[in-house]
Amino acid sequence: MPGIDSHASFGYSVRMHFQVLFLEVERYQNRCQMHVFMSYILIAIGVGVYFTPSMIASRRLKQEAARVLLLNLVLGWTIAGWIGALSWATKSFGTDSRSAENAARLKRRSLEAERD
Repeated sequence: MPGIDSHASFGYSVRMHFQVLFLEVERYQNRCQMHVFMSYILIAIGVGVYFTPSMIASRRLKQEAARVLLLNLVLGWTIAGWIGALSWATKSFGTDSRSAENAARLKRRSLEAERD
């Protein structure tokens, strides 16, 4: 019965091909899930880096934070706009301790001058 043996081997061959095909599909799906997960991670990191100037401004410059955010939103996608927003967010507006000491010293002098 050569015909039966050939059909049996054909069925076995088809089954093996389907098993291999299903294993490949499963492996591809696992890779796809990992790619999607890594894409979400990279997008989150990118958004964090993109809005770094705005986050710094909200911590340091309460009154200027909205303007820095607006600059970051409008021009942050350009390198110059992002660097401009970052430099604006990190710029100090006379809040160092020496200027505060000088202001206190001037106030004391003016009070002493009024007493005399």
